[in-house]
Amino acid sequence: MLLRAHRPSKITFDGKEDYISVYRIFLVNGHRLERLSIEMTQAQLFFAIANLIVSLFTTLMAIAAGFFAYIQWRKANATKRAEFIIQILGKLRDDRDMGETFERVVNTSEWLDRNYRDNKEEFEIDRLFAYLSFVCLLYRTDLIHENELILIRYKLNTVCKNTNVQTYLWNQFHYWKAPQRNTVCSFQELIDYGIEKKLIDPNSFNDKTSKQYRRILTF
Repeated sequence: MLLRAHRPSKITFDGKEDYISVYRIFLVNGHRLERLSIEMTQAQLFFAIANLIVSLFTTLMAIAAGFFAYIQWRKANATKRAEFIIQILGKLRDDRDMGETFERVVNTSEWLDRNYRDNKEEFEIDRLFAYLSFVCLLYRTDLIHENELILIRYKLNTVCKNTNVQTYLWNQFHYWKAPQRNTVCSFQELIDYGIEKKLIDPNSFNDKTSKQYRRILTF
């Protein structure tokens, strides 16, 4: 196929000068197909290209601004999360009363006897277990991740594996589960964590007649 392009011809429409690009297409055998005309002024072409460039630039700027805002949000969120983790997990490490209570419950057995404990000691023991249960709740709901739990996993696992602690939790679990109360134990999240991590035997723990644990409450 032979393509011949003629230079734009300068003509006048309504007293104004314009340019028309006229293309003539011929087949090799000389048969003329048709005459095609494309009408567009140089100004129209310029503004069309300019509008396209502006649109592309605006879109790219919007994408860049959105990406930058996302990065800033991620940084702010990571900072707040780090502060939250330090605040929650650091308390178990830095709180003196909680630290002393932890050592007492994992290294002695006298605290299991309600007659031995005074009100303050009982409050501190329940406070420790309640706080550990709260951490387990945050872990279960993915507000604390596995790699972050490592900061206090030792204390959690030590508590859950301890026979005296299991005895206390077993009594609390069945005491509140009794038909006359029918209430979830306050330390249920800690119990569930121990069972999930295979630190507490679920069969013995769920059996209220189990001989593995000493009964210290009436239920």
